[in-house]
Amino acid sequence: ISKSMEQEMYKAVAENMAQIKYAPGATVASLPSYMRIGAELQNPSDGAIIAMYPGPGQNMSKAKCLALDCDENTAVYAREQVGSSFKPYVLSTAVQQGMNASTSILNAAQYLCVPPDGASTILSKQMTYYSTTVCDPGWFPVENDGGEQIGSAKNLWGVPPQVALAQSSNTAFTDLAHRVSTKSIVDMAQQYGVNIADYTAGGSGLPGFEGGVGMALGTAPLTVNEQTTMLSTIDNNGTYHAAHLIKYWQASNGGAEQKPIVETHVVLSAPLDSQVQY
Repeated sequence: ISKSMEQEMYKAVAENMAQIKYAPGATVASLPSYMRIGAELQNPSDGAIIAMYPGPGQNMSKAKCLALDCDENTAVYAREQVGSSFKPYVLSTAVQQGMNASTSILNAAQYLCVPPDGASTILSKQMTYYSTTVCDPGWFPVENDGGEQIGSAKNLWGVPPQVALAQSSNTAFTDLAHRVSTKSIVDMAQQYGVNIADYTAGGSGLPGFEGGVGMALGTAPLTVNEQTTMLSTIDNNGTYHAAHLIKYWQASNGGAEQKPIVETHVVLSAPLDSQVQY
């Protein structure tokens, strides 16, 4: 752990908490009692964790610690829905399957009915589905947050992937999830280091979300550590390194330094990863 980086991380957490508390329109002067924060910084080149905010700490009374769940590491073990920060897994899967991120166009309509995995898609029919009230049976009604308009009717709401991701279009990414298949997204997430075991076994339970395109919107519970590892892998030209804290150890007699074996593998080739970065 880098002491200077750790200090900067705690400072950043405090600044963000203050911004949440005193944001325009906020009605309370403190965070909700159920709100928990976790943060982690990795070195993308080797997966080393160099700073971590794992929660409020244990330097408090037993009663306060119990109220704040201070013994739970919110960066590594706490699992929560990650929302739209799940979308890079969808994008990565699409790129792996041949989508060109610099030339493709996604459907970012305000409202869209998205078919389940494996259902045939008639593009002209799907592009006219802008109402959540006309979905075929078994299809999924999806809308951008607040019915946000992304793109224009003139272009049939088509936008480049960069725009769809920057403006976090729910419709574009649920449509994309259907096209690449949710099973493929689960496989991609596992390659990025997501634990796909059942939730009761400490995992994300991600396979249980297969078939529902809402997976693209981050309905499954992941950890801060898993999300940090995914972003580090993308930053590292597509090569994954398992997150770790131990740099080396030595026997008490001062013998040679022993280094841990850190799992590493290529998730995306550098050319494909550059498209995700793009």
